[in-house]
Amino acid sequence: MPSPNLDILHLRFSRAIEDPVIAAGSAGVQFSVLQREDYINRAINGIASDIYFVTGMNKSREVLQSMETTLAVTAFSSSGFAMASDYADMPTSLIKTGSTSIFSYYTKKDELDNNVNPNIASAYVISGNKLYAYESGVILNSGAGTFYYIRKDGGVQGATEINISPRFWDHVIDYAVTLALEESGDLTSASARANRVKSILDIIRNLR
Repeated sequence: MPSPNLDILHLRFSRAIEDPVIAAGSAGVQFSVLQREDYINRAINGIASDIYFVTGMNKSREVLQSMETTLAVTAFSSSGFAMASDYADMPTSLIKTGSTSIFSYYTKKDELDNNVNPNIASAYVISGNKLYAYESGVILNSGAGTFYYIRKDGGVQGATEINISPRFWDHVIDYAVTLALEESGDLTSASARANRVKSILDIIRNLR
């Protein structure tokens, strides 16, 4: 599969790290193609996580549209529905089939099991990498729905194209270069972390 966006990031990263190559598929002196791709992947996933946890579900869903995916819950069950392998603890919503109501995300399964908050009409929780849905204080053992979440492999896998907006590419490069320099020992850990945080703060500042 052609991956022109990924190729651009490869070339930008190679120049920024001062290990330039003339083609995305060429190895540099310092870094191989796979090493560059690993840093790009980790940078994309790191940025996605930071945006999600700083801005919350609703805002991150707007920003990370290209990284959102769906999981069809074929049947609600009291024993839970297994999450997909690309789930990264970044849920955005759950909608029951045949209903227009959006389930609320909850973090404590025991409270839903014991109906601690009777004001919650419909909710879901993810525990032990399984999804459980509740209505009116009762766990659902029938019905189906669609679960929306930000996937963890928002970067690239082999020749697959990247799944992040071009507006974040500069931040991806900054983040990836910081990771590479930190791990190669060219920057102290503290300095690398400071640069990484600055990159994320710049993103968040532009979102508000």
